[in-house]
Amino acid sequence: MEEANIGKLLPVDGFTLNVPQSMPMDVSKALSHLYQPIIGVSAVSLYQTLLSEYDLQQPGDRIRTHHLLMNYLHMPLDDIYDARKKLEAIGLMRTFALYEQGQTVYSYVLLKPFTPNEFFEDDMLSLLLYHHLGQEKYDRLRNAFYMATKIDKDAKEVTSSFEQVFSMHHLTSEKPPDGLHRHDEENVVSTGAQGVNVQEEVVDYEWLYKSLQERMLPAQEILSQKHRKVITQLSLLYNLATYELEKAILWSMNDQNELILSELKEACHDLYQNKPSPSKSNENKNVTDQRERLSVSDQTNQSESNKASNKEEALIQQLQQISPRELLSDLSEGAEPPEKDIKMIRDIMTQQGLSPGVMNVLIYYVLLKTDMKLSKPYMETIAGHWARLQIKTVSQAMDVAKKENKKYQQWATKKKSGYRKPQKQEVLPDWFKEQKAEEEKKSQSNPTEEKDQEKSPEEIQKEKEDILKAIKNRSKKRTRNNEL
Repeated sequence: MEEANIGKLLPVDGFTLNVPQSMPMDVSKALSHLYQPIIGVSAVSLYQTLLSEYDLQQPGDRIRTHHLLMNYLHMPLDDIYDARKKLEAIGLMRTFALYEQGQTVYSYVLLKPFTPNEFFEDDMLSLLLYHHLGQEKYDRLRNAFYMATKIDKDAKEVTSSFEQVFSMHHLTSEKPPDGLHRHDEENVVSTGAQGVNVQEEVVDYEWLYKSLQERMLPAQEILSQKHRKVITQLSLLYNLATYELEKAILWSMNDQNELILSELKEACHDLYQNKPSPSKSNENKNVTDQRERLSVSDQTNQSESNKASNKEEALIQQLQQISPRELLSDLSEGAEPPEKDIKMIRDIMTQQGLSPGVMNVLIYYVLLKTDMKLSKPYMETIAGHWARLQIKTVSQAMDVAKKENKKYQQWATKKKSGYRKPQKQEVLPDWFKEQKAEEEKKSQSNPTEEKDQEKSPEEIQKEKEDILKAIKNRSKKRTRNNEL
């Protein structure tokens, strides 16, 4: 259920019903086997409930409220609203809202569902059903419901036309009454089966028409009314832009410059299959902005004790509450992290499946051990080890980092040393050797100029405290900004 549906419909809102008089008899089979796989059981239940409620209503009945539907369906109002939208989108309902006397009253006009034959002949609905059920189940339903009318290919049609049978010479001269053409009246809503509710504006047919003409193709025949309906439906179904539809159309032309609809469907499907998934790419792109998802118990513990009992617990809480991007920004005193570092972290997280909190521990550990530098090979090695150990929480990652500290330091040494290509032994003159020896004596006479490469435990502890302080300061700034 989408949060956007909350509050769109109120229990006190009223509704009235309009149902076509000639509802087909096999509506239940079409709804349960053809429509239900696409729109779900809630939407079908709403349609059938409204259909039955219409049979129960009497002339002069008061406007009913949506409390009634909530009781009938045993569904929350937000789910009923979501089901109503699906019925509208699939072409089974039209909704009109009237605001009067402080109440909103909806007029629900139920539309006829397609018969099984009409359903399978509709390109949009049949493709939707195919993608929901798969080849085997779709063929089973089609063989059971679809009754194709086949004529011998050698047979010639001899059906009489209207003008061959009826003569217009003996019509009465009396003027037809004004109320004869009921379809010309205002506010009359069509209740016939109309299929999926789509808008033609999704495709730029003017551009498509000109493009086909420039290629010396019969644009009028290619973009006929029948073909336009199919093209619009395929554009919506496979989320294709107009230029992609042009490709699909060109791929689907035969030698006589005729558009083959079956090939057009395959071409659109191929284009869809080759497109990158936007949800997956966005997920990977924004993974460095995600934060650790805490369980209910973790959140309760945090709310009960905002101040941790020691520095390590405080660090764990901080690493759980920020994203990897925010951690790097905090350590740089608010500066935006380099895109190279963000990409490296994003790749490691997606490839090894590390959570944001675990990734924060890895960043923290590597920065401490490599003089505040991010080494990709070193991080990948540790990340792979944690992935094999199935490390899922910040506490687990901290424990493993302590336990395997010596091993990780050895890995860092190997990464630094690596393999060095043997170099040729150079022959040096005596004066160069003497000069080199004098420089070494001078450096030994000034030991204060040498720097110890190994960091003392006190220095490492100070770096930890500096990192924790930077994170805390940044968090306080974010809290103040949110309050403002």
